[in-house]
This record gives sequence, C-alpha cells and structure tokens, in this order.
Amino acid sequence: MFLTHMALDLTMKETHSFLLSPTLQHRLILDSFPGEKLHILWRIDSISGRIWLVILSPIRPTLDALHQMCGFQGVFPSWHILDYDTVLYDAIQDSVHPFILCASPSGEVRKPDSLYPDPRMLFHWLKQHAPDCGFEIVSLDSITGRWVHVESHYLLYGRWEGKLRIIDEEQFSQCTSDGIGPCRDLGAGLITID
Repeated sequence: MFLTHMALDLTMKETHSFLLSPTLQHRLILDSFPGEKLHILWRIDSISGRIWLVILSPIRPTLDALHQMCGFQGVFPSWHILDYDTVLYDAIQDSVHPFILCASPSGEVRKPDSLYPDPRMLFHWLKQHAPDCGFEIVSLDSITGRWVHVESHYLLYGRWEGKLRIIDEEQFSQCTSDGIGPCRDLGAGLITID
C-alpha cells in the first residue's frame, strides 16, 4: 500500500472545481492509475494552512495530469509517496496511534438530515463501528460533519481526529485497505494513522 500526499494550489480555478466535486475527484484520481482497475481511497485534508489530497492505493499513482490541473506549478513533484505497509506493520495489538478518518455515516441521501452533522451523532457512529474495524477510540480531538451536494444526492462527510488502540491487527489492516462506511468511491472511508 502507498500513501500519497499532494499539495493543492488554491490560486488555481481548476483546484476549486476539483474540491467542489467528489465525482470529478473520483474520475481524475482513477485516471492517475492508467490501465488499472483498483480500489482507491482518498480524502481532502487541511493541515497547517494547506489543502492536501491524500490517496491510499495498492500501487504508486501517476499524478502528472492532476499536478498540471491543481498542483503547485513551481514545485515538481507537488506530492510525496510513503510506503504505508511499513506504518501498518507497526499497528500491532494494543498499540496506540494518532488517526484521521473521513467517512460517510449516512451514505447518499435525497435531503440532508440535520441530526447527522451533530458531533454527538458522529461520535456514536464511530464508537459503534470501531470494534468491527479492529480498533477502539482512546480519545477524540476533533469531530466535524458537512453535507456535500453530489449530482442529485447529498453526501455527509464526517471527519474524526484523535487516538485509537488496535484491538485486532488483521481487522484493522483490512479496514484500512477496504475503507470504512459507505460511498468509498466518493472520497469517504479513508483512515490513516501515524
């Protein structure tokens, strides 16, 4: 598995189009793996005042086209790739790790539900699903939720940051590569640890 972080240039108009459309993200990210039919997970992160595209994939992506569209033009490459298997190798039973998860508790719906973005609802959703994914929550530093319009539907993106404890190495590794929750092909379901 490879974890890619690509810095996005907000001064480019195309970057805003990319950020506003999970469908466009899906198409362009899959185009970064030409000739392959792969299960790819991704999310958008805001870290230290920068916007990052984060991709988890079984092979290295080819990001030249995406870089031309919304990467920093004076910096090439505008991404870095980490061999994530070495990180997962350290995710042993009872180990504690900082984590970030972006997932969709609701899946696609016709009309947004005001209950779901509530941090208490998002907390209970994650607490309920964590054991089946091989981990338990140690602490949560941040929980946010936002609705995004996707064609004729709405999709809730929940985001959790905190610390987790591995309780089942095999389950955790599987959920890391498969993703968590519905709508994983629209930028939901990616969990990463440090």
